Amino acid sequence: RQKIPRVRNTVKVWNTSSGFCFVTFTEHTSTISAVTFTNSGYVVLSASFDGTVRAFDLHRYRNFRTFTSPRPTQFSCLAVDSSGEIVSAGSQDSFEVFVWSVQSGRLLDVRHRHFLWCLQ
Repeated sequence: RQKIPRVRNTVKVWNTSSGFCFVTFTEHTSTISAVTFTNSGYVVLSASFDGTVRAFDLHRYRNFRTFTSPRPTQFSCLAVDSSGEIVSAGSQDSFEVFVWSVQSGRLLDVRHRHFLWCLQ
C-alpha cells in the first residue's frame, strides 16, 4: 500500500512497506486540499486551492493531466469513479462540482449551487 501525506503544495507518495518516499510532485502552487488514488493504484489525483486538479502517473512519475475550471476557483474536495475515468472536484468558493474525463481532460459537466463537505 501507498500513503500520501499532504504538505502545502507538495504530493509525496510513500511505500508503506519500506517507509521511503518514492516520488514527490511539486506542480501545485497553493495548498492541496484533497488526494485520492484510482482503483488501479497507478494514478494519484490531487485537488488544490490553486484552481487545479492534477493526475499523476505513478509508473512514469509525471503529471500527465491538469484539470481546470472555466473561471478561477479553489477546489476543496475530490472523487474518482471506480473505473478511474471520471474525476469530480468541489469548489469551496462557488459551490459547484466540476466533472472531467481523465482520459481526454475534457470538462464534462458543472453542477451549480451544491453545498458539500466531500464527494465520497
